[in-house]
Amino acid sequence: MNVASEIASTASPDSGGSEGRLRLTMLGPFSASIDGKLVRLPTRKAQALLAYLALGEPAGESRERMMGLLWSEKATKQARDSLRQSIKEVNDALQEAGFEGFEPSKLTLSLARSLVVSDVDAVVESAAAGRVHARLLDTQRLADTLLVNLEVVDPSFQVWVRARRHVLHERLIVALENALPADAAAGEGAEIAQALLNLDPTHEVGCRHLIRVRVAQGQIGGALQAYKALWDVLEEDYDIEPSQETQDLVVQIKQQTGWSARPGDAADAKLAHGVVAVPEPPAIKRPQRLFIAVNAFDVAGLPEQLRSTVNGFRHELMASLARFREWSVRMPGAGAKTAVITDAASAEYVFDATAYGGLEGMRLIATLADGEGNVVWSEQFTLQLSDLLASQQRIVRAMAIALKINLSADRQRRMSVHADLSGGLHDAWLRGQDYVLRFSTEDWRNAQDLFERVAREAPDFSPAISSIVQLNNTRHIVFPGVFRNRREHSATLLLAQRAVQLDPQDSRAQLCVAWAHQLAGRTTDSILHAELAVDLNPNDSWTLIAAAQIQAYCGFYAKAVALCSQSLALSPLPTAAHRAYASAIFFLAQRYQESVDWSTEGLDLAPSFSIWRAASLVQLGALAQSRELLTATVDAIRAGWDGSHPDDGMIYCWLLRMFPIAVHGDWERLKQSLAAAGGLVDKEEFGVW
Repeated sequence: MNVASEIASTASPDSGGSEGRLRLTMLGPFSASIDGKLVRLPTRKAQALLAYLALGEPAGESRERMMGLLWSEKATKQARDSLRQSIKEVNDALQEAGFEGFEPSKLTLSLARSLVVSDVDAVVESAAAGRVHARLLDTQRLADTLLVNLEVVDPSFQVWVRARRHVLHERLIVALENALPADAAAGEGAEIAQALLNLDPTHEVGCRHLIRVRVAQGQIGGALQAYKALWDVLEEDYDIEPSQETQDLVVQIKQQTGWSARPGDAADAKLAHGVVAVPEPPAIKRPQRLFIAVNAFDVAGLPEQLRSTVNGFRHELMASLARFREWSVRMPGAGAKTAVITDAASAEYVFDATAYGGLEGMRLIATLADGEGNVVWSEQFTLQLSDLLASQQRIVRAMAIALKINLSADRQRRMSVHADLSGGLHDAWLRGQDYVLRFSTEDWRNAQDLFERVAREAPDFSPAISSIVQLNNTRHIVFPGVFRNRREHSATLLLAQRAVQLDPQDSRAQLCVAWAHQLAGRTTDSILHAELAVDLNPNDSWTLIAAAQIQAYCGFYAKAVALCSQSLALSPLPTAAHRAYASAIFFLAQRYQESVDWSTEGLDLAPSFSIWRAASLVQLGALAQSRELLTATVDAIRAGWDGSHPDDGMIYCWLLRMFPIAVHGDWERLKQSLAAAGGLVDKEEFGVW
């Protein structure tokens, strides 16, 4: 395949096909023009507004959401007035330039996308078509230049820009990797390889391809120069060496060309100017989708006090694995083993581990097997409290090698955000993470003690702050009788925003701030951060279903069901929490049979979740079954009530005020369903909590 760099049609304002259209430059300093004439937007907020509409959903965006994105620190009235002024600035500037594609309505704002061209679209479309846009060759880390002069117009906008950069970077990497020719010996694909290295200087697949192409063209010095550049960036930025595959390739080149392996030695001039063919490695047939199922660890050989640490280690390993686009992670339910999928377009590997030992030291035996049970990798790890993070990183790297997948150093670095946390604190945080997932009052208190200890001793450790936010967001669910409290939700929101400021690329932090906004009644902001969490970690089943629940609460049922379905596909034997969320999502989407199918037959650890099954049974006409379930639910809640013995009316008051449903009709439907099953709900009103 002969791939040449493409100067896209948007390379200059006067290029053919863009006459009369609005041309936006967003890679680098923002600018707007029509037919070469600059569109003058007087403020950066006006520029940011136009850029968001060009990069966001084609259908446009609500005024309310734009207020939250660009004036997040202003009171509602101030934000509304400021937005109105920015809309006027955009509208006046575009109309003066003769552009009629800006469509501000009473509730929404949109651009006629067919009348807009941008450098972002040009670069992405070229990569998707297997071509290299000139910007990818003349700019290092191009995705990081997105809206570089507008990033700081507002903290919320900054978070959105950084997430968009991440998504753009990953999209370009995937497209270019798919376009990389299989045969470097033919001298093709040099520009694609160089574009990959410009986007990610640690991209070893791109570097190896570029080395092979240059050797095939007789440019031995250029090949070794590319290798040296890779070595330098890995050593300086990450203190690691290139992979063994890359080093072996260079040794092979030096042996075949007569180039000395000693630094500073010259090559044999006769050989160096000839064309040398370096054999390609055997082509690897990669499936369309690759899944890794992480089974529950066997901890029977550990004392009780260490089991929570190892279970927490498993959860964090899964979260780390889910950050990589090279695979998807599937999570079986407790005590169950994942059945290997049979879809011919997919492949699944199963990760198993057994832990044994005592307080003086633990051993972990880990294996990775393919769909036929063949072990493709196995290793033993000595787990000390100070060594858990390093072990996690070694496991991820070893699995990647076993699957013959390249993970760049930059992506591997994402596992190391808390590398400076001491062993004891890391252990405490892992144990707390395990407790959180149990949804019981005792475990909630244990997790609170552990997270607060970590936060005191490591106040800038973002994951611990997010974990505290997660606890605060669930307190009114875990403890029957504890009602939602506006003041507490506001304090939790401030804490969640600090976690995002410390690490805006952490999907966990984005998800926690999304829920804090939802509970505080700020649904526009909750949707924004939920979507950012999915953008940052689209392969994590918990991120998907938690974001889906927010979408359902806010009335975006199609999005909610789609995200929920993706999550359940990654969790063929889902946990009780997954099932509870799915049941709520399908009820809100009026898919009652699916709500019942995904719910659990008995009471969950948090029995309040059972009302979604009870309400769906009413909608399906199973009144007797619903009444029986609702009676059992109320009895379980009364038994765990925090405070004096409640009557049924108080319990139903707590239930109907628990879930932050933003759509009046959905809340009313839930209320009437409970009433039909015998619930005492007549006095309850929407929006009162």
